Amino acid sequence: MKLPKFLTPSSADEPPGILKLPGHLFFCEYVEVPATVEASELNDFAEMTVSGLSPFPPEQLAWGYYKNPSYPWMLVYLATYESLAQAGFRDLESYHQVLPSFISALGTVYETPTGFFHYGDGSLALFLYPGFSSPPVHVSEDEDEKASDNDTVSVLLPIIFSLPVELPEPDSDEEEESDVLPEPSRTDIETVRARLFKMIPEDRRYNVQRAWLRDKGYSYSKKGGSLHFEHAWDEVDAPLPEPEHVLDGQTELWSSDIRDPAFTKQAKKTRRMEEYLGLALFVAGIAALMLVFFEAFVFAGDKWTESMAKRVADNSPQVAEIMSKRELLSKIEQLSTNNLRPFIMLQVLNDYRIGGLYFQSIEAKEGNVINIKGFAPNGREVNTFKEALISSEKVLGVETSMKTSSGKTTFELEASFPPIKPEEPKAVIVPDPSPDSSSGLDLEAVPAPTPLAIPVAKPLSRPPNSPPSAPPSSPPAGPPPSPPPVLPN
Repeated sequence: MKLPKFLTPSSADEPPGILKLPGHLFFCEYVEVPATVEASELNDFAEMTVSGLSPFPPEQLAWGYYKNPSYPWMLVYLATYESLAQAGFRDLESYHQVLPSFISALGTVYETPTGFFHYGDGSLALFLYPGFSSPPVHVSEDEDEKASDNDTVSVLLPIIFSLPVELPEPDSDEEEESDVLPEPSRTDIETVRARLFKMIPEDRRYNVQRAWLRDKGYSYSKKGGSLHFEHAWDEVDAPLPEPEHVLDGQTELWSSDIRDPAFTKQAKKTRRMEEYLGLALFVAGIAALMLVFFEAFVFAGDKWTESMAKRVADNSPQVAEIMSKRELLSKIEQLSTNNLRPFIMLQVLNDYRIGGLYFQSIEAKEGNVINIKGFAPNGREVNTFKEALISSEKVLGVETSMKTSSGKTTFELEASFPPIKPEEPKAVIVPDPSPDSSSGLDLEAVPAPTPLAIPVAKPLSRPPNSPPSAPPSSPPAGPPPSPPPVLPN
């Protein structure tokens, strides 16, 4: 029989570094697991079982176990490192996982006693499952009571046999150095299967399948670390479906590995750390991408802000010009709305001014407000002038501030006037020219414009103990003369 030095997955979809050893190299034994054994105690229970089955010390044994949760038993398999090395399998620590070839077919569950064959990696295995058959019925009541007292029930255990299959010789040196095993012929497998048929116990009736299972492939989950095995029956019309089996990456996969438990424990921690590091790098990569995106966004925002600031700076002269024109238009609109002119407001203030009070500067504000700065002999005259303006119906309000220094009082006065609603212009009736009239126009039909009435304040009585002052000049009597009407040509 020809065995390669290394067995690696032959499919491109299968992960590298998983070594499957021929099943006939192992001694296999099914043992019953007591119901009192917890899941966390299975490793210790398996190690004690291996020590009881083999005369070799544990450090010379490559062993593992598989426990199906659906059954109350455990499969323990072991081989010496020396026998594996003689078969060409060395440096087992360099592989991702090291498993026996029959591990992929251990997950099947049958309700009735069933037997089937499995071929993989140069080895043909026979599985005989008792199914979910109930334990034998005791003949006497005494035996029932005895079994109940001892809390023991006999359980039918599965059986597994494995034999090697002769493989064809390679045709060239390239095939001899290849890691992929050549496929045996159907005749070679049937020959070995006939030998396994003779190993079936005669006192048990198993429904043995005439076809055998072949490994179809397996996939490795990097996220959970589990192995998913797929199979196919050798015959198309096989009565049973194609079974699948998954080894959990947290417990089953590592308990099935045949290497030293201390090594597998450390390898499990290392692999878990690698997963955490990979996840951390993935998160860090996402964070770096988000940071780069944020930096790009901030850079683009700065460029946009600079461009907008430049546009604002370039448009500042135009904006200032527009604002000045808007302010001028606002003043003109307010003047036209209030219909009050600075000279009219000044005339009203001058009518109430007493002789010793003089204006130095005048400033019209907001159309109906006027600001005056001036001086007076004393503050009393300023107050008298203010009281006179407040008592006038032509003035809405007056605010003053004054300062006396060296016998001279300077003041600042701001007076606000009510807006005057402009009068509606009167219609001018122009008669049609008559051929009999010599002048062509009746001047009596054109009314004269109404003069603007400016109120004249009455002279104020002099406050007691105040120095005499010159009387204010009175405005000319009577309305101003009206301009003559403009006649059409």
